[in-house]
Amino acid sequence: MIQLDRRIVDFLTKNARMSFRQIAQRTDKSTDTIINHYNNLMDSGDIRGSTVVLDIEKIGYEGI
Repeated sequence: MIQLDRRIVDFLTKNARMSFRQIAQRTDKSTDTIINHYNNLMDSGDIRGSTVVLDIEKIGYEGI
């Protein structure tokens, strides 16, 4: 994993909602470059997905 890939992973680990544009601004790279690197990380299996953590009571599920 190259340094830029590691920085992308670090940013997303700290804040999974950070936009590609924000990462691009903080790394002095283009948004397209960040998107390409992210897609490569997904394709290689380094990033296997993302998830949403729900508060099941707040959204109205009961008995799970």
